[in-house]
Order: sequence, then structure tokens, then C-alpha cells
Amino acid sequence: MIQRIWEQAYLSPAGSTRRMAQQAILAVLLGVSVIGILLFVPGMSSSPVLWIGTGLLIAATVASIAVPWDRFGQGKDIVIPLTDLVAVGCVRLATLPEGSSLSLLMFFPAVWLVVNHRRLGILLAVSASFLLVTVPNVLSAENPADFLLIARSLLLPLVIFMISVMIVGLYDRLEAARARADNLSRMETAGRDEARRLSRLLRSIGESLSVGVLVLDKEGNDLMWNRAQRRIHALASPPENEDKTEAGHLVFRSDGRTSIPAERRPASRAAHGETFENMLMCVGAPGAEQVALSVSARPVVNTEGEKEGSVIVMNDVTEIRAAMKAREEFLANVSHELRTPLTSILGYIELSKDEVGGPDADLSVVGDYMDVAKRNGEQLLALVEDLLLEQQSQAGKLVLNFERHRVSDLASHVLRSLQPLAAEKGIELIGECENTPESLLDSSRMVQVFSNLVSNGIKYNRSGGG
Repeated sequence: MIQRIWEQAYLSPAGSTRRMAQQAILAVLLGVSVIGILLFVPGMSSSPVLWIGTGLLIAATVASIAVPWDRFGQGKDIVIPLTDLVAVGCVRLATLPEGSSLSLLMFFPAVWLVVNHRRLGILLAVSASFLLVTVPNVLSAENPADFLLIARSLLLPLVIFMISVMIVGLYDRLEAARARADNLSRMETAGRDEARRLSRLLRSIGESLSVGVLVLDKEGNDLMWNRAQRRIHALASPPENEDKTEAGHLVFRSDGRTSIPAERRPASRAAHGETFENMLMCVGAPGAEQVALSVSARPVVNTEGEKEGSVIVMNDVTEIRAAMKAREEFLANVSHELRTPLTSILGYIELSKDEVGGPDADLSVVGDYMDVAKRNGEQLLALVEDLLLEQQSQAGKLVLNFERHRVSDLASHVLRSLQPLAAEKGIELIGECENTPESLLDSSRMVQVFSNLVSNGIKYNRSGGG
């Protein structure tokens, strides 16, 4: 309990608790001393100086408890330790020579002054001890000029001065250390707040990404994953999947069928410190729900170059893969469509060369060959125009040139141009569209539409049809 009172008196922050604790120490010590004097020293009860000192002590104690000093501003309670110094001086003076040792109690209000008011407290404490101890000793002595008497009388103010200087130095260092500790605490709190803010920001950014992000610690345990990664994990380990271990996850090679061994999967490779890019794999049961992923991994290292974890990024390339597959199929189909007329053209050119180079060259036969080659060339040109039209349409650059034309005229033109092709298959082309009103249209695109319709009709019709 004594230690607690001492800590509250001299180590706690300034305030009413500290003020009352400081006063309580002196009140108890000086009060016990006064009671002892009254009990054991005859005639002391009639000393007015003793009662003045006792009254001052009681007044200071009551003031430390009852008066709201904090309302008056900082430093106004300085009257309490000054009153205590006068009280100790009066009690000491009234009990001389037996009470000379009571001067030691001046250390308590002196320390109060020094702790609360620093250098001003030193000045007041030393001055009060000089006026209340040194001056009365010298004035009451038979030989005031005695050097030893003066030296003994100055000893208490000198000791109070030296101790006060030490206390001020200690408290300055203590407050500096406390300020550094408070500053470090604020910096630590600010650092934690900033770390939390950055963590929230990082998680928000991660949640907004369309790619899956998985962060592992240096042991390979999951630290963080975003929403896209949780969706990927749900595909790899659906509820109906009984094996929830890594080996039981539905992770396949790029063919979507062959399972990847657990030790060669991205998380295991990254946990072992591997760095890789664009590892293609499929996740989920084979079928429409399966997704294709391009996976990359990088280690996370600290400033000393030591590995602290890994970051794995999984990019959904299902649509890209489907687009590439469609492109391959498109190129295969286009190659087939282009190869047929090209082969025919080259074949008829060779036949024409053979016919012209022979001894009995028949130019009419060569002309027929050239007509067939021309028709195949026109078919090839139509295919190329279809490709260009498709490209322009997808790029949003398709331009239509509207002019006034008769649909019947365009249809007749198409029928005449495709008549030889129809005749080869014994198909008769009959047009029953004549003298239609003029319409605003793109003649080249309309001819292309009619040509595609009629040529497909010829191509897929039976021989001799109509």
C-alpha cells in the first residue's frame, strides 16, 4: 500500500490523485510527530507556534482534498507545498532543540515543488528551507558569526538543492523516455492502422480482380484467396466430391481428361519454390462447367532474399481457348473451301496446256476449259469476298452503298452468270421476277446474297433438277 501511495504521489500524471497522495505522506508523518510531541514533551501543548504549524498542515490537507484546483489552471496548487514548508518550519521551531530532526520532513513538500514545477520548485524549496531553517538557527544562536553554525545551518538547503537538481534531471529523462515511448506507441498504432488499411485495400483489390489469386506462406499454407479463386476451388472440389484432399481435386491437364499428380499441381510447385508461367490446366468435372486456366507463380522474398511465401495467379482462358478452337476450325473450313476451286482451276489450266501443246489442238476445247477455270475463279473470288465481308462486319467497318435498282434486274444478272454452272449439272434456272419497282439497296451485296442462294441451290440440287 505504501508503494502504491508513493507511485501515485510522484510517478502518476499530475492531478487530484497525485496531489492528495503527496499531501497524505506529509500529513501522516508530521501529524504523528506532533502527536508524539504533545504526548511525550511536557508543556508543548501551550506553544502557539506548534499550533500554528499544526493548523497550517490541517488547512493544506483539507485544501488538497476539497478545493477543485484543476479548475483554476495548472500550477495554482503551489500554495499547498509552500504551506507545508511553513507548517514543518513552525513545528520544528516550536520543538527546538528536540525537534531539529523534523527539518528532514521538508524534503517531502520540496520534492512536490520540484516534481511539479521543476526549476521554479528548486528556487522555492531552497529559499523556504533557508528562511525556515538557516535564518532561525543563525538568529537564535549565541554567536551568529560562528562558521560551523552557519555551515550546519546551510547544510539542509544545500542538500535540498542537490537532491532537487538530481530529481529534475531524473524526471526530465523519465519524461523524455515516456515521450519516446508514447511516440513509439503512436507510431506502432499508426503502423497497425496503416497495415489494416493496406490489408483491407489489398483484399478489396483482390476481390475485384477477375483472375484467381492465391497467397501461400513459406510452409505452403493458404494465407489469402480472392472471390475468383474461391470459385475455381469450388469447381475443383465440388460438394459431391468425397476426397477433399489436394490429390482428390478435379485438376486435369490441358486435354481436360488426364489428372495432374498432386506434386505437380500449382500449389505444390509454388510451395517448393518453383517459378513458372502460363501453365495450362483444366479444373472441374469434364463437361460444360469445366474451365481452362493459365497459371503463373512467383515467390515472395524479404529484403534479405529469404523466401516468405508465394503468389499464384490463375487466369480463366476458357473463352480464349474456345475462340482459338473456333479459329482453327474456321481456318480448316476455309482452307477446304478455297482448295476445291483452286484445285479445279489448276487442273483445267494443265489440261489447257496439254491441249494447246498437242498436234491436234482444239481451241474450242481449250475455251471450255478456260470457262470452267473462270467459273471456279469467280467462285474463289466470291469466297474471298465473303471472308472480307465477315471481317468488316465483325470490325464494325461494313459500309453499304445504297442506290436505286430493280431487284428483278439483279436477279436476272445472277441467273445468267450461274447458267453455265447449272447447265453442267443438268439443272435449269428459271427466273419469274420481272420489272419489279426500283428500291434503295446495295447492288453488290444483293448480288452476293442472290449468288450464294442460287449457287447453293445448284450445289446441293440433284442432277436434272430445276
